[in-house]
Amino acid sequence: MPICMKEAAGQPYMPSNGTEGACFHELHCSNCERDKVMNGDATIEQADRDPSLYCQILTQSFCVDQVDEWKFGPDGWPMCTSFTPKGQEPQPERCTSTADMFEADDRAIEAAKDAP
Repeated sequence: MPICMKEAAGQPYMPSNGTEGACFHELHCSNCERDKVMNGDATIEQADRDPSLYCQILTQSFCVDQVDEWKFGPDGWPMCTSFTPKGQEPQPERCTSTADMFEADDRAIEAAKDAP
C-alpha cells in the first residue's frame, strides 16, 4: 500500500517495490480513463493492435526510474497528476516547454523570457 508522507508533498513519487506499485496501479490506473486495459474497457489483445488504448504514463513507468506525473499530492498521498476518472475525457498532453498563451500565469511568462 502506498504510504502518506506529508513532508514529501509535491515531490516525485516512485513505488519502493512491486507490491507498492501494484497497489498504486489498483488505486489509480484501474480507475483512470487513460488506460483502457487497466480500467477494463479493453483487452490486452485489443491494445496490442491499438497502442493508443494504453496509458503512455503507465507504460513509461516500466521503462524509466521516475515519471514526472507521479508525485506526492498536497495531502502527502501518492497521485498521478494526469489522472482522469473513468468515463471522463482526458485532457490532451501539452508540451511543458511551451508557455500557455491563453491561461498563462506570470511564472511561465517570466520563465519564457529568461530562456535562451
